[in-house]
Amino acid sequence: MSNTPFYDLNDFINACSDERRVTIPHRVLDDAQRLFNLRSKKQVLDAIYTKDVAIKNFVNSRELEKNGFKDDKGSPIQVFVDAYYFDYSNDEEYSNDDGYLAFFLAPIPPNRWNLKSFHEPQKESVTQLGDCFDPKLIENLKKIVNKGN
Repeated sequence: MSNTPFYDLNDFINACSDERRVTIPHRVLDDAQRLFNLRSKKQVLDAIYTKDVAIKNFVNSRELEKNGFKDDKGSPIQVFVDAYYFDYSNDEEYSNDDGYLAFFLAPIPPNRWNLKSFHEPQKESVTQLGDCFDPKLIENLKKIVNKGN
C-alpha cells in the first residue's frame, strides 16, 4: 500500500469526458444509483468530469486484488488501484455525504480506465476495532469497569 497516488488524478477525470474510455461494472452503477441518484454511466462520468463529484482526499494506492491481467507470455501484470474520498454536491439530498471511489487503468489494450468503487466510505464499527485487541485484555477491562459500578 502506498501513501502517494500511482496515477495522475487529472488523467482519470479527463477520461471521464468520453464514455468509451471508462468502464463501470454493474455493481458500481447500482451503488451510484442507490446512494447518489446517478442513474447511468453517463451521469456518473459527467458528475466526475464536471466536478459535481469533488474528489478531495487521497486514501491509498494498492495492488488490484483478483487481478487477472497477463502479458503476452501469460505472466501476471501488476496493476494498482488509487482510492479517494469525495463530496457530491449536485443534489441537496446528498450534498453533505462523503463518498469513496477507486479506479485503475487496465494495462492491456484498449487501456480503459475502470471505476472499481463508487459508494459511501466504510465506517469502522466498534466490533471491528474490538477485533484488534486481545480478548483477554477486553475481558479484564470489563471486569475493572464493572467493579466500579
